[in-house]
Amino acid sequence: TTIAEALKPLDYDSVFIGKWHLGSGEYYPDKQGYDEVYGVSPWGHPGSYYPPYWKTQSPYSGEEGNRYLTDRTGDDAVAYLNNRSHGSGSRPFYMHLSFYGVHSPVIGRKDRVEKHLQSGLGERIANYAAMVETVDENIGRVLDALEATGEADNTLVVFLSDQGSLHGNKPLRGSKIGPEALYEGSGRVPMVARWPGMIKPGSRCDGLVLSTDIWSTLVEVGGGEPFGPAALDGISLVSAFAGDSISRSRVILARNYEEQFAAVIGETWKMIAHVNGKRELYHLGNDPYETDDVSMRHPEKVSELNRALHDWQESLSYFPKPAERTE
Repeated sequence: TTIAEALKPLDYDSVFIGKWHLGSGEYYPDKQGYDEVYGVSPWGHPGSYYPPYWKTQSPYSGEEGNRYLTDRTGDDAVAYLNNRSHGSGSRPFYMHLSFYGVHSPVIGRKDRVEKHLQSGLGERIANYAAMVETVDENIGRVLDALEATGEADNTLVVFLSDQGSLHGNKPLRGSKIGPEALYEGSGRVPMVARWPGMIKPGSRCDGLVLSTDIWSTLVEVGGGEPFGPAALDGISLVSAFAGDSISRSRVILARNYEEQFAAVIGETWKMIAHVNGKRELYHLGNDPYETDDVSMRHPEKVSELNRALHDWQESLSYFPKPAERTE
């Protein structure tokens, strides 16, 4: 059940813009509760950030000129909001906007790369910086368009990334690269929210938050049942937006195609599990950069977190096996 499907009985218009990456055709957002769909392809990333973007199944196959993909995706979001400001939208709305940037290929907007090269960055990171800058600018464009609708003060905006950078997230350890993807450099990313009158400007919450919390949060904001038709991994963050602490002792993250397959993360302790049986343990309170594996010094904590992991695995019948090796 998507957020759009959960909001539909609550009289919401829903639009999906950008990266979907959950199948093609019969699995597109318009088959999953969304009323309008723009910029969706079956691909997880483009072939280029300049036209034709993709060689096949491009949502912008007729695009002419040299429009950068992040700007083109932002155009769709701005156009949708402009239509609302001109009277076409009377119902509340939910917009899911997923920029393809800053996913590879690392191709910055051409007019922005040079200044980052001049600042001393290498070519690849200069291109990446230009990609980030263009995403930032388009978020600003969308917020300006929202303001023009007259609905900005009555709209919750949430911004987050699904994982850390390909280029690392120093001083945190790791990146989205497979063997390092369960360290904090990949798993710990910011979630930023703006909700005038409900979230105090400049406030901060250091509690454990998951992207799966978005479902329950938005459904509660829309007036629905935040826990849905079945048990969900996520919790509603509405009370946290109001300043309450988050009631969550730990989370479990998994990557079912890596040797380092799961992490059990609490407010203080974190255990990383390997398919071969190895366990790493870090005290995030003292060592947020995961430089000191203390598993041998705290076997009781490893056992505690390992039991939590095993119970979770039992609930899903999820027991990955070591990869076969050939000589």
